[in-house]
Order: sequence, then C-alpha cells, then structure tokens
Amino acid sequence: MIRESYLTDEDKKDLLMVKTPADLIFVAKRELEVMRKLPGLTIQPSGPITTGGLGSKRKNMNRFVKTIRKMQADNFKVWNILPYEPAIDRLTKILKTTDSHWIMRDFYEPIILSELIDAMAFIDGWKGSKGARFENRLGKKRGLTMIYLPPHYV
Repeated sequence: MIRESYLTDEDKKDLLMVKTPADLIFVAKRELEVMRKLPGLTIQPSGPITTGGLGSKRKNMNRFVKTIRKMQADNFKVWNILPYEPAIDRLTKILKTTDSHWIMRDFYEPIILSELIDAMAFIDGWKGSKGARFENRLGKKRGLTMIYLPPHYV
C-alpha cells in the first residue's frame, strides 16, 4: 500500500531536532530503508523549488505537493521530501548561509548516490532549476531510472 510518508513518529521527532546535514541524512536513510523493503521502485521527485519553475518557492512547493500526491495516487512509491523542508530551512539558518548548494552537496547527493533510490521523477520545468539539473546529472551517473513527467501531469 502506498503511503503519503514512511516516516515513523521517531523520525518526525528527530526531524525537529536536526542540527547538522548528517542528522538529516540519518533520518532520510532510515525512512528510505523502510521503503526499500516494499515492492516497486523507490522514486525521488525532482523539480524547481527555490530556482526556476513557477517563479516562487510557494508556487513551486504547491506543485511539488500536487505531483507527489498524484504519483502516489497512481500507485508509485514516491519518497515524499516535503516533510524535510522545515528541517532544511532550519539548517540553512544554523549554517548561516544563503547559499542553497549545501542542500544538494550535503543532503541530496549522498541520498542519490546511495543504493536507496531506484528512480527519479522530474517535474515539468526541472531544467530551469539548478538543483534539479544537478540531481539529473547524479541520477544518470548512478544509472537510475529517469522519469520525465509530462507538462500537464498535475
């Protein structure tokens, strides 16, 4: 059965306590290990959040939510990255940076290069996002199944 999130109550509590990128990865890998044991490909969505897309983080996040929900309704086993966003925002403040490259380098890259993701699904407009282009290169390097969602998927 497809679920919105595979985070346990302990994971959710740990996300509130994240103080380093390593803490964030620890929670993500724990969730992805649960997903890995279930049938089907574990898919990481990718697309514009802070750069590109619909022109604002709020609009991009709204499309991310709709895309993840639609993919889950279509019986895809999608890693829902949205519960991680508040922790990422807090970490950005802790790290005292306006540079979002740390998110790619210190969070998404280790996840994509792990054996815990089988496929990546790219939301329309992904080419306008620096982060999504970075994830696309990594996914191809790792030989992941690459899914390019059609423009009117949501």
